[in-house]
Amino acid sequence: MTLLKRCKLVIQNGIVVHMFYPVFPPDRDAADVLAWLAKA
Repeated sequence: MTLLKRCKLVIQNGIVVHMFYPVFPPDRDAADVLAWLAKA
Protein backbone atom coordinates (compact mmCIF):
# COMPACT_ATOMS: atom_id res chain seq x y z
CA MET A 1 0.00 0.00 0.00
CA THR A 2 1.34 3.44 -0.92
CA LEU A 3 0.27 6.30 1.31
CA LEU A 4 0.87 9.91 0.29
CA LYS A 5 1.18 12.87 2.64
CA ARG A 6 0.24 16.42 1.73
CA CYS A 7 1.69 19.75 2.70
CA LYS A 8 0.60 23.35 2.30
CA LEU A 9 2.95 26.23 1.56
CA VAL A 10 2.33 29.88 2.38
CA ILE A 11 4.25 31.92 -0.19
CA GLN A 12 4.78 35.67 0.03
CA ASN A 13 6.64 37.57 -2.68
CA GLY A 14 7.97 34.30 -4.09
CA ILE A 15 9.40 33.14 -0.74
CA VAL A 16 8.05 30.25 1.33
CA VAL A 17 7.23 31.80 4.70
CA HIS A 18 5.51 28.81 6.30
CA MET A 19 4.85 25.14 5.61
CA PHE A 20 2.05 23.05 7.08
CA TYR A 21 3.07 19.38 7.22
CA PRO A 22 1.48 16.94 7.47
CA VAL A 23 -2.02 18.03 6.51
CA PHE A 24 -3.89 16.15 9.23
CA PRO A 25 -6.69 15.81 9.98
CA PRO A 26 -7.91 16.95 6.56
CA ASP A 27 -11.28 18.17 7.83
CA ARG A 28 -9.65 20.58 10.32
CA ASP A 29 -6.67 21.75 8.27
CA ALA A 30 -8.38 24.73 6.61
CA ALA A 31 -9.27 26.15 10.04
CA ASP A 32 -5.65 25.71 11.18
CA VAL A 33 -4.37 27.64 8.15
CA LEU A 34 -6.91 30.43 8.65
CA ALA A 35 -5.93 30.69 12.33
CA TRP A 36 -2.25 30.94 11.37
CA LEU A 37 -3.01 33.62 8.78
CA ALA A 38 -4.98 35.63 11.33
CA LYS A 39 -1.97 35.63 13.67
CA ALA A 40 0.54 36.50 10.91
